[in-house]
Amino acid sequence: MKVSLAALSFLLLLSCAPGPQPSNSVFRLLNADSSAESGAELSRYYLEVRDIIESNWRPPIEPYLRDMNGVVVVSFVIGAAGDVSDIQILQSCHIREFDDAAIRAVSDSSPLPALPASFSTPPLSARFRFYYNVTPEEAH
Repeated sequence: MKVSLAALSFLLLLSCAPGPQPSNSVFRLLNADSSAESGAELSRYYLEVRDIIESNWRPPIEPYLRDMNGVVVVSFVIGAAGDVSDIQILQSCHIREFDDAAIRAVSDSSPLPALPASFSTPPLSARFRFYYNVTPEEAH
């Protein structure tokens, strides 16, 4: 049986330390199909990718000092070997420093770990939502 992870809406929230750090982010893999038994393996992969991108996320201090906030949505493609390509901003917050930091977090994370062997349809499209000085609830 095939399960569409996009249909299951796997969202992983990141909590970041206070100070000049983003408040949290949401990561979504869009076109993942897998068998039910490999769902746990893909869940581990999501967590690993999220942690890697989070570790490379270095938001600028200046906009925080000016109490600026925003949401940036970045899309990218993960190849079978973990190579990252086609990094794009889908939603800008119109604060260049925040947009640039989001792009750098993804590009500095390449290559990511190879996709799980059970993943049958590489490449994998992904979206990462970066929240700066705002929670997901406040952003909506």
